[in-house]
Amino acid sequence: MAPKISLTRYLVEEQRIGGCIPAQLRLLLEVVARACKSISLAVNKGDLGDVMGTADSENVQGEIQKSSTSSPTKY
Repeated sequence: MAPKISLTRYLVEEQRIGGCIPAQLRLLLEVVARACKSISLAVNKGDLGDVMGTADSENVQGEIQKSSTSSPTKY
């Protein structure tokens, strides 16, 4: 099994070795990856951060709907 490698390291190595990844594309991919990590962290902290409440309504499956009780974070 190949060792784990970060996306940034992979992109840098591919750009350096083969030159097949343009610098602007590499930068764009790294920015998108950081944004995904930030969003993932914010979503995962939802219940633990005490920012989720209930909307006092149920969906068709009978599950209680959740709603945000704080203003959304802008990225």
